[in-house]
Amino acid sequence: YGLSAADVTEAVSAAIGVQILAGVAAIVLARLKPIPTVLGCAAVSITAAFVVLYAGQAVVFMAALALFSFAWVLVLPYHVPVLIELDESRGSLMLLTSAQLLGIAGGPLLASFALAGDDTTGAITVSMTLFGLAMLALLAARATMRRYPATKVPADVEA
Repeated sequence: YGLSAADVTEAVSAAIGVQILAGVAAIVLARLKPIPTVLGCAAVSITAAFVVLYAGQAVVFMAALALFSFAWVLVLPYHVPVLIELDESRGSLMLLTSAQLLGIAGGPLLASFALAGDDTTGAITVSMTLFGLAMLALLAARATMRRYPATKVPADVEA
């Protein structure tokens, strides 16, 4: 990408700072609708990753990385309300932290297999693909829940 080590260092520092701002923004924007917010953050992340692929200039790379980092952190608190909307029993909430940790570790692991020397294009493409698949999974789950709404379990069956 033609970036110096100093440019990359600045970009990483800026990304960490933006993550802090995203945490504050998540508090301020807590009332946003969860599913559109998750889908929007995934779309922003895909777009930012695409821009990183073709950045060419340090300032464009830094802006795209900052945008990606902002969306990455902003989305985390919205996972709980999304699961509540999709699973009224709330049983899936017990798996949320494990799923988030799997995504945080598994995504980069899969992307690492697509690295070729100094060329990170494959890893970024894997990242965009995973975000796209996550969006499709969320949309499919939402469509399924609308088509087949959850039935209430009778009180005498619950233990």
